[in-house]
Amino acid sequence: MPETAQFALFGNPVSQSLSPLMHTAAFARMGIAADYTAYRVDDAAAVVRRIREGDIRGASVTIPSRRR
Repeated sequence: MPETAQFALFGNPVSQSLSPLMHTAAFARMGIAADYTAYRVDDAAAVVRRIREGDIRGASVTIPSRRR
């Protein structure tokens, strides 16, 4: 059984994002063993460390603009 590749969305907020649903469905449809997960983060340096130290194969980053 192939190892499941990990992909991620990092940002704040991310709870409204449809990216995990869309990407995970696309991977499944194409027969790719992969998962795309959203992670809420406040510390950009921690995200960089996590990507460098982890098994994350690819990542998206979002920094939504703040409404004034």
